[in-house]
Amino acid sequence: MVDPNFSICVYCGSRSGENPLFAEIARAVGDWIGTHGGQLVYGGGRSGLMGIVADATQAAGGRVVGVIPQTLVDKEHARTACDELHIVQTMHERKAMMAERSDAFWRCRTALVLLKNCLKSGRGASWATTTSRLA
Repeated sequence: MVDPNFSICVYCGSRSGENPLFAEIARAVGDWIGTHGGQLVYGGGRSGLMGIVADATQAAGGRVVGVIPQTLVDKEHARTACDELHIVQTMHERKAMMAERSDAFWRCRTALVLLKNCLKSGRGASWATTTSRLA
């Protein structure tokens, strides 16, 4: 995929959490991004929800852009299978690059699971956050 239809930044954990539903949601988000011709921009990790959403995005045909600090690369936490893997020095650089590369953002809060908003058309940034608590 040369030019993705959109680029969405996903903020989620480097662990899967205690509830298997978290992994299911991460997988579904990645699948949605990939099947809609999108690009995932994320923290570049290979474990937990980050790894799951990245794997699912690529499996569904989407592009994956990881942005990870050198300190985490040194600890072997980077997902080297990314289409692009950017290694930065600071968390500030990481966040800035992720924002620059994204049209929209999705943040998965640990205890919340349903996606409230999808993407806005155009290049303007929008925020989507999960809104329903687990039972």
